[in-house]
Amino acid sequence: MRYAYKCKQCDLRFDEEFPLGQAPEKVACGVCMGGQARRVFTVPPVHYRGTGWSGAAHGVPDMDEREKLPGPLEFGDLLEE
Repeated sequence: MRYAYKCKQCDLRFDEEFPLGQAPEKVACGVCMGGQARRVFTVPPVHYRGTGWSGAAHGVPDMDEREKLPGPLEFGDLLEE
C-alpha cells in the first residue's frame, strides 16, 4: 500500500510502499538525508459511476417517480399510539 510523507526540512512530498497497516509515522527523507518525513493523510480519489452523478440530473428521480414517493412525515407520524 502506498503512504504519503512530507519532509519537514525540505518540504518534499513523496510516497513509500509498506504492507497494509504497517507504515511508520516517520521515515528518513531520501533527498536531503537530514530531515524526518512525517506521514500525511490524503483524500482518496472517488469515481462515481452510473447515471445521476453528472449533468443536470444529480440523482433526482424523474417527475413520474417523484409522484410515487410519500410526502413529508409529521412529528406525530413517528410516535407509536
